Amino acid sequence: MFKRLTTAMVVSVCLVLGLAAMAAAAGPSLLQFTIPMVDKAPVIDGILDDAAWLDASIKGGKFISDVSSTGAALVDYPRIVYAGYDADALYVAYLMFAPDVNALKTDDAKWFYNDEVELIMQPNQTGAVVQYGFVTNGDIGTNGVSSEGIKNAIVKDGVRVVIEIAVPWSTIGVAAPKVGDKWGMHFSGYQTNPPLWMSHSQASGFLKPELMGTAVFGE
Repeated sequence: MFKRLTTAMVVSVCLVLGLAAMAAAAGPSLLQFTIPMVDKAPVIDGILDDAAWLDASIKGGKFISDVSSTGAALVDYPRIVYAGYDADALYVAYLMFAPDVNALKTDDAKWFYNDEVELIMQPNQTGAVVQYGFVTNGDIGTNGVSSEGIKNAIVKDGVRVVIEIAVPWSTIGVAAPKVGDKWGMHFSGYQTNPPLWMSHSQASGFLKPELMGTAVFGE
């Protein structure tokens, strides 16, 4: 009886270790998600009262950015993200939460070490990666690409910060996506207290295309 139990336990342990090794070899779990088309572009004013954001939520364009970059933990103050698009631009709205929104850090010379949100993309899953960072004082940072034409608006209220964004396709330098097109994409960012990188999908190395989630442009 004891021998049978011991053998069963050994087999079980081996099976668990084998599955863990397979999971590690497969790498992080990357998301495929939908960016829905909106009927009317939102007004970029930091007030999320536009029908576009309701469309985005109903059609699958609502995400929670709450995973640390290593995938080891959930953050204390998650960000809620809404996304949609039309023929002119990609629209993204972030809802950030913090105990004191007026104490968020905005003065570091390196924009990505402030309290900020980021939109990282690889158009059509080929070529160069573009990175746009939006600091909670309205500043825009990039990985060297142009931010000309981008609109963003910030509203702070209580424990919440809204960052509403429009990124024209012309700014990225690409044609508007067609239904079914796929891009690499991260909705990510940085919080300073406590210091932590976060994303909606585990990815230690946000600018690596092979670690990006897949955005499918929908109807």
